[in-house]
Amino acid sequence: NLAQGQNASLVTFVGYLFSVCLSLYFNCVGGENLITE
Repeated sequence: NLAQGQNASLVTFVGYLFSVCLSLYFNCVGGENLITE
């Protein structure tokens, strides 16, 4: 039961981290002009 809970929280954390990385990536791609200036 404890292992299942840890696995579920790990999957949730990885999914959250992945969505954050995607958001930052698309922010950088969409704001290339902000980076070059």
